[in-house]
Amino acid sequence: MKTLIIGSKGMLGSELMSEFSTFHPLGVDIEQLDITKPEMIEKFFQKENPDLVINAAAYTNVDACEENQEIAYEVNGQAPGFLAKYCRQFGAKLIHYSTDYVFNGQKKSGYDEDDKPDPVSVYGKSKLLGEQLIQEQTDNFYILRTAWLYGPNGPNFVKTMLDLAEKEKSASGRSPEGREIKVVNDQHGSPTFAKDLAQKTKAIIEQNKDFGIYHTTNAGHCTWYDLSEEIFKITKKEIKLIAVNSDQFPRPAPRPHYSILKNNKLKPLRNWKKALKDYLENEL
Repeated sequence: MKTLIIGSKGMLGSELMSEFSTFHPLGVDIEQLDITKPEMIEKFFQKENPDLVINAAAYTNVDACEENQEIAYEVNGQAPGFLAKYCRQFGAKLIHYSTDYVFNGQKKSGYDEDDKPDPVSVYGKSKLLGEQLIQEQTDNFYILRTAWLYGPNGPNFVKTMLDLAEKEKSASGRSPEGREIKVVNDQHGSPTFAKDLAQKTKAIIEQNKDFGIYHTTNAGHCTWYDLSEEIFKITKKEIKLIAVNSDQFPRPAPRPHYSILKNNKLKPLRNWKKALKDYLENEL
């Protein structure tokens, strides 16, 4: 199966390249293929004729999407539609990644795959547009919604917290008791290890799952505060965490308060705490 991985240098893309190594994948980034340009996609597909296309490219800076709406809708919305069109034309399967942010965050019990999306941010709206255009253009797709992704290759919340801890540690005159970080405690989701998501992606193909929309996250859920607490527990860092509400950290983009994704159609990945421990002890 000739496999094309788009966004291969990114956090998820690099894990996919490793996981799909036995497929001898062709990895590309924007330098080789700009997915916002349909004529470029068509020429590339004519040359390579892939059987499987995995799109791990996205504009994921949630706040920047509010300020750069045109780019967000091009990359997260229109581009997946273009890919789906040419996947149909060339007979390829498409795997595309979406987000918990397509939901408004008001359902405390978590979201099923069939729940109606209602995004509250430009990022979420642009990702939902991508989902809709894919479904309009092809039937041979997997849309994998995931959440709170982290991994070795790329910026993420886990690295941010560790960096903040180091800054607190190096601040002059700071005793361990004096090191403190404020963390939001009213947003709930499922931290997901990119390596685990890549493994599940391969399993979906190998098991020939039915096409459609799937939720794919590590099992369990927590708040950003809970996640930070676990990070410092595992790394044995003496940091005082202060739980705050979202309104104490005003951001350009609103965040859903409950964006827990229920993995009803797939077996959930391992528990988020086990995955985080693996990442912190073996991958960083």
